[in-house]
Amino acid sequence: MKITRCFLLIVFVFCECELFGYDQDVHRKITENAADSALSFSPTYKSFFDVTAPGINPSQARVALSDGSFNEDLRDKDAGGARSLNHFYDPIHKIALSDRGWPWSPAMLGRNSFDWASISNEPGVDVGWPVSNTGTYNTWSWQNARYYEWLGLTATNQITRQTNLANMFRSIGQVVHLLEDTSQPQHVRNEQHLDNIGLDLRSRSAIEDYYKKTSTQLPARYVGLEKRRLYSAKRFLGSG
Repeated sequence: MKITRCFLLIVFVFCECELFGYDQDVHRKITENAADSALSFSPTYKSFFDVTAPGINPSQARVALSDGSFNEDLRDKDAGGARSLNHFYDPIHKIALSDRGWPWSPAMLGRNSFDWASISNEPGVDVGWPVSNTGTYNTWSWQNARYYEWLGLTATNQITRQTNLANMFRSIGQVVHLLEDTSQPQHVRNEQHLDNIGLDLRSRSAIEDYYKKTSTQLPARYVGLEKRRLYSAKRFLGSG
């Protein structure tokens, strides 16, 4: 029970952090900042490493979290295929991404990010055109993280324990990436900006380009404030 509470608090701490990142390097930066904050201000987070020692230390966990946050946007590098197709969730209409961009009519392109993040081995949506993405599934969800945690705590071999605890933190990093995406308006209003995989070159995300530049210049807390100011001024209209 104590281990479960520690695990839940780890994710809760990361969910509570300011979320602003969109480019892969920006995702990595905000996740590393969250890891540092958790280690500095959460006694329960720190105690997790005491309980699991010598399975994984805070530095190793930070690397795994950072890598997970970065890897969630990779394409065709694991069973997840074009992972970014599953990074959208319109909470009003309860739908995933279906905006294929001009001139194509709407069609489902992926799972909603809530299911992608929370269901073990969640399958993607088979898409053949205009981008090929078939037979995919997610091995880095919240439930997968729980399974990795179980193996990390119960395996009799130390290397197996260390590997699975690292996989647990990587999974958390990938789930945190999806939470970060929900603070980007296009991700919650079914508005694709998938120019990076060739869907619609006219749908570049101005907001993501903007934060790729400013995230290297400003502390994380100020980037989040600037994001809110920018979108308030634009009144949530237009293409990001």
